[in-house]
Amino acid sequence: MIFNRVSYTFSNINKNIVGMESKVKEMINHLDLEMNDAVRIIGIYGMSGVGKRTLAEVVFDKISDQFESSSFLSNIREISRKANGPVTLQAQLLSETKEKDSITIWTARAGAYMIKNWLFRKWILLVLDDVDRLDQLSVLAGSHDWFGLGSRIIVTAKDKHVLIEHGADEIFQLCGMNQYEAQEFFCLKAFKSRHPLEGYIQLSNEFVNYINGLPLALEVFGSFVFGRTVKEWESALKRLKEVPNREIFAVLRINYDGLEEIEKKIFLDIACFFKGDDKDQLIKILDSCGLSAEIGIRVLIDRSLVTLSDNKLCMHNLVQELGLRIIHLEEPAEPGKRSRVGRNEDVQHVLMGNTGTNAVEALIINCSEEEWDQECIRCSPKAFSNMSRLRLLKVRRYLDFPQGIEYLSKELCFLEWFQYPLKYLPSSCFPPNKIVEIIMCYRKIERLWTDLGEPQIDQS
Repeated sequence: MIFNRVSYTFSNINKNIVGMESKVKEMINHLDLEMNDAVRIIGIYGMSGVGKRTLAEVVFDKISDQFESSSFLSNIREISRKANGPVTLQAQLLSETKEKDSITIWTARAGAYMIKNWLFRKWILLVLDDVDRLDQLSVLAGSHDWFGLGSRIIVTAKDKHVLIEHGADEIFQLCGMNQYEAQEFFCLKAFKSRHPLEGYIQLSNEFVNYINGLPLALEVFGSFVFGRTVKEWESALKRLKEVPNREIFAVLRINYDGLEEIEKKIFLDIACFFKGDDKDQLIKILDSCGLSAEIGIRVLIDRSLVTLSDNKLCMHNLVQELGLRIIHLEEPAEPGKRSRVGRNEDVQHVLMGNTGTNAVEALIINCSEEEWDQECIRCSPKAFSNMSRLRLLKVRRYLDFPQGIEYLSKELCFLEWFQYPLKYLPSSCFPPNKIVEIIMCYRKIERLWTDLGEPQIDQS
């Protein structure tokens, strides 16, 4: 068995990979090193910051001496975008596999020919880190027969579909650390110990629970709170939940920036409004908005920005914060000029001040149980008048319109309004050509639109 050939002693391992021991064993098992009569390409995918490169590095360090030669090519996505980037990577691969010390490659096509014809008899271990396009693989490891039997190619990517396109033999999804691993890793950064200090146990648990197993965030925040007081920890935890850390934000945003515009819209809708909702129902709603949601959500899943649990859409806390931050940066000073409005104070500002614009595509207002006893929000009849592109509207707090509502967008695809205060919806949003679902609980409404002959709504 493979475990007899590789030593798994982790007692002196670098603290940066604590919590990855089981993943290293699993990954090496996927490589099936005893099978020497074939070349195997193994893909690792997962969201940014989850530790794909670290896992590949550890595996590479542990097994590279079992191969005739080896090469580890890092940051392929970034390097490939530079002038002569692909050629630089090809030269590094041929140099590290000791085919030649000094190599001149004029074109990527020539480099691909050299790799295929020089390495097809070599038994090598090759890691291709951070691939995001198929053409990057086609010039470095075009197919299995470029390398000698027994060779192993490890490819890390954010997008599962790139690995599928290339014909990887197995695809290994790297998720975050489990609760035990995350707690231990965080404590090593925050306390230089595997266990929290007395007085910090609850705060440590809160950090770990919110970060939800993302190694990058555990490392960044664990290091940040090292040596600080309990009060400072409490302040740091509040900041984590309200303002994304710049370093983590930059890494996670790479996933978002690689999306097409339609997929970005779907991602932001889920982050702002639909986290935890049923996938099939959301597809109906977003399809009515012209967003081709079936394939769009699949892309988000392949890029680990969204996951499914019992057909419910799940999203990591920090990925959701990324989405909310992206919306905020659209127009930091004026919520009514953003594409989505969701924070209660922003919604109040927009509705009470009539500051909404045609930039607003979605609006939601929630409230906690404590807020029900607060004074209701009084809105003018023109509160929605400038939001002509509004397609998603959720109201889960009592809004008072003593003079009625003059306008709701004809672009509405989804309307949910708890305690709708009037007897009719404004006729401005008729006909409802795009609307998929209307949910109105505890309402005063008698008919959807006045003077249009709709059947009376059952008030039971």
